[in-house]
Amino acid sequence: MRQVIIIVLSMITAIALYELVRRQWQSSGDVPLTAQHDLIVEKVSRMGKLELVRYQLKDIVEIAPSEVSVLESILLSQGLYEHSRALLIITGEAVGCIDLRKIKIENDSTIIMHLPKPEICYVKVDHRRSRVYDVNVGWLSSVEKTKLIEAGYRSAEEKIEEAARESRLLEQTKESAEIVLRPFLEQLTHKRVVFTFEDLEGSTIPDR
Repeated sequence: MRQVIIIVLSMITAIALYELVRRQWQSSGDVPLTAQHDLIVEKVSRMGKLELVRYQLKDIVEIAPSEVSVLESILLSQGLYEHSRALLIITGEAVGCIDLRKIKIENDSTIIMHLPKPEICYVKVDHRRSRVYDVNVGWLSSVEKTKLIEAGYRSAEEKIEEAARESRLLEQTKESAEIVLRPFLEQLTHKRVVFTFEDLEGSTIPDR
């Protein structure tokens, strides 16, 4: 009987010591963690566009409903009502590229590379670096706060694309293509390289 009691007490003591050590370990923040992952590749896309120029743009957008009710109009004229509006500070980017899948080459004493005309690969708003500065929705307005903000972001993206097309983005993309590709190709082939930019067959160059 005495031996049984000693064994039981020894087990209790061992468990208590284990719990004490475990708690101290946890409190020290040194507990090892094991992570299990089940990563799945959902889609693979073949890329062929060489991004050459990136414009970063900032736009301050004030957006408001283009129409108001008669009652809102009366109250606004008397200074008794604040018009619904949102003020956003938007950061976005536009990227110019060349589609390398459409290159055609004439190889003689001089290499002539027929490149597709530069295009705007994409335009996007950087939501992490953009913010809503101020927003107000009048109590008579039918517009929702979220709809007003979303409209502001869409309007900014359209404006960024418009500004990119009116800028020298495509021209600078063409210049960058020559600067990047010519030294590499001339060193590789030991020949003079000439570039042309044209609407090649099968091109999907945007014409907006």
